[in-house]
Amino acid sequence: MESKQLILGIIILVVLVLILYFIIGFPPRKLTWKEWDQVRSAYECEANGGIWHSWSFWQDMREECDLPYPDAGNECNDSTECEGPCLFTGENPVVNSSAMGQCAGWISVSCVNHHYFVEDGKITEEMCIE
Repeated sequence: MESKQLILGIIILVVLVLILYFIIGFPPRKLTWKEWDQVRSAYECEANGGIWHSWSFWQDMREECDLPYPDAGNECNDSTECEGPCLFTGENPVVNSSAMGQCAGWISVSCVNHHYFVEDGKITEEMCIE
């Protein structure tokens, strides 16, 4: 009788561990910025250096992970030199003037703020990234 209880206890423990593993993703998977859309929880996002945030587009409320680009802050002349976009970070941008940019820091470049890009060493028109 005692051995049946022990076996049942072990089975219950294994089932609980498996349930926890699948619910919270423990231990968290290691992800790259290219896998930002595969992040399942705030726990997993933060464990990978990201920021979990909620945002709303009209009536559609969303939660997602914002992971950093590995080359954030590097100087660039064009987005082809970055993992993400090459952004103009100076003051008083003049479209079509020569400029150096900086590789974007995060996957989501907020649509709340508008950004100028640097392409082919020149400032491009203001655009909003969603």
